[in-house]
Amino acid sequence: MHLVKYFFLTMLAATAVGAADKSVPWQEGNAYSSSFLYNGFAYKIIRIFHNQDPSTGRSVGVAIDASQSCPGKSGKCMFALVLVENEGTRPFDVDPKTFSCECGGKKSKVLSLYNIPSYLRSATPPGFLLLGNIVAPSEHLRGAVIFGGTCADLVVRIPIVVAGQRLVFEFPFTRK
Repeated sequence: MHLVKYFFLTMLAATAVGAADKSVPWQEGNAYSSSFLYNGFAYKIIRIFHNQDPSTGRSVGVAIDASQSCPGKSGKCMFALVLVENEGTRPFDVDPKTFSCECGGKKSKVLSLYNIPSYLRSATPPGFLLLGNIVAPSEHLRGAVIFGGTCADLVVRIPIVVAGQRLVFEFPFTRK
């Protein structure tokens, strides 16, 4: 009986550790972090790849933009323009409903995902909004995710799920 209890507790502990998120922060100057300008937007990219394990190749990039003309009470929203690419051999899941935008500064707050009214959703060009999907090897996704409100200092978090493990790509931004 003790052996069964020990095995169960060991498996429970292993599951708890395996279920924890792994954070991958963007940091200027690091080998896996880069940036580029495209269509007037400054993208930050995190690319992870291990030469000895070809299943690991993935890239996630984000650019942000704020708008003062969004429908709703405040009229303010934040656009996260997202690029996701699978350079590895394993598919992974991307679900924009799990993305977050956290404002820093004196009053820290989390911006909620902006619920696009149905009349605007039907008028949105195809491919503009990022929709949840499985990203197969050699495929990519791109599109916008919209958060209600704006702030100057923020961190956009993009989780992906690879083989049951959640990797959270973190992108800090400072708007002027």
